[in-house]
Amino acid sequence: PDIADGFQQPEYGMPSSHSQFMFFFATCISLWQLQSQSTSSATIKARPDLFLSTAVSQACKSLVVLGSFATAAFVAAGRVYLSYHTVEQVAAGSLLGAAAGVVWYALVRAVFLPLFRRVEDTFLFRLFLVKDSSHIEDVLLFDYTNSVQERKRRLKTQ
Repeated sequence: PDIADGFQQPEYGMPSSHSQFMFFFATCISLWQLQSQSTSSATIKARPDLFLSTAVSQACKSLVVLGSFATAAFVAAGRVYLSYHTVEQVAAGSLLGAAAGVVWYALVRAVFLPLFRRVEDTFLFRLFLVKDSSHIEDVLLFDYTNSVQERKRRLKTQ
């Protein structure tokens, strides 16, 4: 649209980079949530007290997935609503972002994660306490259990 003094508003590009980024992020975070390990049924049978925390954990994962895609959809709709992009530009950005998210997630799992495990024990990674916790079934439960055990151990030694 024309603006005062003959200045013309720039055309926004194809595809919508906002939509592309938001759907890239929503796809990556959703795949990570859906593929991440949760407390196994064997663990729950052995420790029935974990059922509630597992149910809450699964509900939170579902909310993260739904929330990330809802946010991406709101951003995409906003770009059209504000007349920054056409529906086609937003749709192209959304599809490209989701596809790139799938490719990036697969690349991280297949290439970067194995590579990370090789460098995890280097001086620099130890210095900054960088670690991989993807092999831990339930990180919050693991941290809680170890913290309680450590506290009890320290109380015994005092």
